[in-house]
Amino acid sequence: MKFLPIFIALVFLADQVIAQKQISCLYTAVSKHEINGCKKVPYLVANPQITKQKGKLTIPMPGRAAQILKDDHSDEYFHEFEYLGDLRSTMLSLVKRTDYHHETFYLINRASGRIDTLIGLPVFAGNLRDFACINNPGTDEKQQIQTGTIKNGSVAQVNFIKPLSGIFITGIACVTKNSLLITGDKDDYWKINF
Repeated sequence: MKFLPIFIALVFLADQVIAQKQISCLYTAVSKHEINGCKKVPYLVANPQITKQKGKLTIPMPGRAAQILKDDHSDEYFHEFEYLGDLRSTMLSLVKRTDYHHETFYLINRASGRIDTLIGLPVFAGNLRDFACINNPGTDEKQQIQTGTIKNGSVAQVNFIKPLSGIFITGIACVTKNSLLITGDKDDYWKINF
């Protein structure tokens, strides 16, 4: 009997925390020319110390045990890990986890062991601190944009933006501190200020 009120309170609290991370924004249509003017920011470099053998991704952690991520090819719990690279000039490694119908991205701090979860492949601003990513929604998820800032080796200031009704975002072209340029599935282009 005591479990039900506690459960309801936790669900309400979780809903409030999630709602606080939603931020308001302004969508403005832009031209394809503006999208094409975006410069890609190369941010990943290979780290030869990170290896994958026999389904085990090994990420060395100086002064502590290595982080080992194991693939699971069973029907019930299938997932695979793929090392994508290190964020340039940081101790952060980007790893992609693929499940049957979902992708998750992890930023692993090799100095502290902290793991931050991203909903999609990040696109970084020129300062290599501010980023945004979009999820690839499964059948029971809605599309959203995650924005954040890298500070002291971890993800800080995480916010979520809902796409406009009727827009399915296909890519993020540019990221700045308070805006994004995105592409839609109907050859539409948008600037989001937040």
